Amino acid sequence: MIKNIFYISKILFLKLILCTTLLASDVIIPPQKPKDENINMINYNSHKKEWDLKSYKTYVVSSVPGEVIYGDKFRFLIEKKKGCNTVAPLFTFMTTMPNKTIYEIEGRNIPIKINNKKLTAKVEYIRPVFEKWGYWVFFSLDYSNLNEYSVELMKNFKKNNKFEIRIIDGLNFNAKQYFDILSNNWDLNEYPNEIKKAYLMCKDLALSKS
Repeated sequence: MIKNIFYISKILFLKLILCTTLLASDVIIPPQKPKDENINMINYNSHKKEWDLKSYKTYVVSSVPGEVIYGDKFRFLIEKKKGCNTVAPLFTFMTTMPNKTIYEIEGRNIPIKINNKKLTAKVEYIRPVFEKWGYWVFFSLDYSNLNEYSVELMKNFKKNNKFEIRIIDGLNFNAKQYFDILSNNWDLNEYPNEIKKAYLMCKDLALSKS
């Protein structure tokens, strides 16, 4: 396992984040310890139910579980080295399709819809679970300015009264070939409060390391 995340590529960094935050969370996979010894993990459970906030050595992750598949959390990652001013949206979809070709989509940009907006999400990492009974597919969206992203996110959420991601068909991609559940949604009503906590925690982390 990589010893120092300051010297790894963006892709490997996201893979590490996705893997370790999943292992650290209270989802339905066999418990394991993160392999990266540099991670100083602290669990900060939110006062509001469902939301979770965790501080790692160089970043903070705020997450909310899915309403269709609980274990598929949507994560908002804020990095200290980026000044705590950018956010990396990360999410997972579990699939139990008996399809070993699932690894074909690793590294690909997969078509999705967020509410009614079409875009793509990159498959960063695929991890077998339950002795390969299923697979956890880890997605990332582009880094964005935290304030701008938050305004647009809540505007979209309030307009549609939901935040839903649906995996859709695209060029040379049949969603049902890889996923048995194609959509999930997350309750973002508490996002403004929770992302503020994450931002302040990130700033405190940055100050403590300066």
